[in-house]
Amino acid sequence: QTQKESMADDGASAVVADGYWCATLGPLLLLKPPALSPHLAPVPEKLIRPLGAVTTLWGTLLLNEPLKGQLGQKRVTSLVCGINSVASVGLAALTFMAPQRTLLAALTVQVAGFAAWQARSVVC
Repeated sequence: QTQKESMADDGASAVVADGYWCATLGPLLLLKPPALSPHLAPVPEKLIRPLGAVTTLWGTLLLNEPLKGQLGQKRVTSLVCGINSVASVGLAALTFMAPQRTLLAALTVQVAGFAAWQARSVVC
């Protein structure tokens, strides 16, 4: 297997891992346990459940193999990388405004890590 093929496989793995992570995080946000809201401030409490629905839908789309086949794996990886990059910047901004930064900082690092993993496979 060439290095280029290996990196493409790595990009596919990054998208799948991201999909499973979103499909797991989304329902947690949908359930919105009372102890979670203070950790997500400054995100308005009324936006937590819709954010969970969007995150769950995003995770489901990332795991949709026919969609990846139609668009092409490299294009999907590039798109997901771009969205994760923008999301990590937004989360970082929220983290700096948050009274309790631990959860938002962890989410920021996770999303930025997925973006970096995906970018590595797209560039090579």
